[in-house]
Amino acid sequence: MRRLEAALCVLIAAVLAFVLLDRLQRYAELAERSAMETTLASLQTALQVSFMLASAHGGPAAVAARWRGRNPILLVGAPPPTYLGETSKVDLRRVPGGSWLFDSARGQLVYVPRSARSLSVYGSNDPVPALRFALRIEGPPRDVGWVVRLVPVNVYVWSAG
Repeated sequence: MRRLEAALCVLIAAVLAFVLLDRLQRYAELAERSAMETTLASLQTALQVSFMLASAHGGPAAVAARWRGRNPILLVGAPPPTYLGETSKVDLRRVPGGSWLFDSARGQLVYVPRSARSLSVYGSNDPVPALRFALRIEGPPRDVGWVVRLVPVNVYVWSAG
């Protein structure tokens, strides 16, 4: 009888540990997603401000022409702490999770998550789940209302929770 009670206690402890670890992993992934989204929003704000300042000296159309296809990190001059740099040949399987990089061959900013358990990227041919963003500069012909954005290249859903 005591062995049965001990086995039952071990089983309950194992189930509770599994549930705890699962919840901790979900919260870690949620925190990572939030950090990625915050970094992306900060980059977009810095790009918009840099674009407006540069436009004051050369006009938005000229700045837009110079900026298209360029590395957005170099345009703002303030890389995120986990930015690995610019490369034309990248094997995303070798990139540490939680890293940003610029794929110069495609002209895209790339984020490789640490945990992609609840991340789905549609239409991507990357060997590992990765989020790719392209710099888009849109404006009307009269140079009023220009918008600089980092837009996802592929549709993705990161449900983390």
